[in-house]
Amino acid sequence: SRPYDADRDGFSAVFNGGDCNDRDRRINPRARDIPGNGVDENCSGRDARVEVERSDGGLVPLPSPFGNRPPSVVLLSLDAMRPDHMSAYGYHRPTTPNLDAFTRRAARFTNAYCASPRSLRSFASLMVGRYPSMVQWGNDVQFPPLEEANLTLAEKLHEGGYFSAAMHDTSYFGHTAGFFQGFDQVFEQYGFDADDPAPTIQQITAFLRTRQQDGRPFLLWTHMMEPHDPYRDRTSPRDFGSAPMDRYDEEIASADASLAPVLAQLDEISKDRPLFVFVYADHGEAFGEHGVNHHSFDLHDEALRVPLLVRGPGVVPGTREALVSLMDIHPTVLNLARRPVGSPVSGLSGSRSQLWRPSLSAIITR
Repeated sequence: SRPYDADRDGFSAVFNGGDCNDRDRRINPRARDIPGNGVDENCSGRDARVEVERSDGGLVPLPSPFGNRPPSVVLLSLDAMRPDHMSAYGYHRPTTPNLDAFTRRAARFTNAYCASPRSLRSFASLMVGRYPSMVQWGNDVQFPPLEEANLTLAEKLHEGGYFSAAMHDTSYFGHTAGFFQGFDQVFEQYGFDADDPAPTIQQITAFLRTRQQDGRPFLLWTHMMEPHDPYRDRTSPRDFGSAPMDRYDEEIASADASLAPVLAQLDEISKDRPLFVFVYADHGEAFGEHGVNHHSFDLHDEALRVPLLVRGPGVVPGTREALVSLMDIHPTVLNLARRPVGSPVSGLSGSRSQLWRPSLSAIITR
């Protein structure tokens, strides 16, 4: 009450009011604590600190099963895909039969998380290898440009002789200037969420056939917008019902079916060259578990937890329970390609285990 609030900031220093300085209204439990000024403005018990997490990515020499030839890398992402709705992760519905087969020879991460529940920031974090707050952005709020000062994964691999391509069944990312820095070839199917991803699948398979005739290592990033909302009520390849979650599962099944020829072609390519394939989602999707639907609005598990499957020479198949971030893909790929990080990153390579912050550790060993 006001008689016990000397500085009139709405908080008392007595009766559990929480005010640690009742003589200064700028100091109270709801105040913004300015980092590094030596003052505890929000009465937390200490001054706020800015802790910048950057490292060399934890790159180490690779063991013999990984060979010496620079591998090709495929980043295969699906929008808003929850791992607990994939049969590859034990879901009761057969939503991902093709990815189920892929998973049998892959490392399957059960505690993988994105760095942001928004696509642009999640992907930028992966491509730059840093937290979204450490990526250098332009001024646009809706589609913030990636500044040229950012060094992307594609740029770093390009310096090592890699040919890089991005092929998506959406033109969503094309609205963001600088998002395709370092890519030699870009294909975007017009529209936010193509009803028929066949043109993109045809582009991907044609690209892979061309790569089979070219000995250079390549990086391919392909993104499928399904199962992003709006969820279509599909009857093929699966019909689970008409409720929102039923239609979401049908979209997952549709995306899985679309990828079948791509996965088959990757199997063929892997017979002739070292190839690492990363399958993941940019973020999850909520169905009211915490009063939220869709994504971008909260930081609960259903929004941040994502699938992550990794397959390639030397990767021992099986479940991995280590806590990992999609940011860790950036230094892991560079480690596999035997390329330097080039600029400080927040992620950690999967080629070693960090006791204080496990990264993609068990990619190599169980």
